[in-house]
Amino acid sequence: MKIVKVTKENLEYGRQSIELFFDKKTFNQDFLDLPNNVMYVALDETMVIGMVYGYEFDRPDGKEKQLFIYSIDVLKDYRKKHVATKLLEHILKPLETGYYRDAFVITNHTNDAAMNLYRKAGATQVTPRDDQDILFVWKNK
Repeated sequence: MKIVKVTKENLEYGRQSIELFFDKKTFNQDFLDLPNNVMYVALDETMVIGMVYGYEFDRPDGKEKQLFIYSIDVLKDYRKKHVATKLLEHILKPLETGYYRDAFVITNHTNDAAMNLYRKAGATQVTPRDDQDILFVWKNK
């Protein structure tokens, strides 16, 4: 398995991701024109088997950015094979260098697989379990 950042040079990976994980069949190439949009894919050879994308936010005080992870998706046959973990590691890498102040993700309280993934990846749950939407945060080290 290989993790690759989606760029204008490898648009095919973005297209494959949209076909696999979205109802739409057209990849919005403008997504990559905005420098605050981030997308990684997991590959088995040249086939996309997983993806993660998110958005960097500038803080009004001009300090480090924040990252909102919007979605992580893995093909059913590749689940429980650490694909999502590897995707998270790559999108969170700038957190280790201090580029991001923190990163966060929101999931539904019924999504136990996602909540376990985020906990294992070092996130802290900051909303009570009885809330519908659960916020997880990774802090800059």
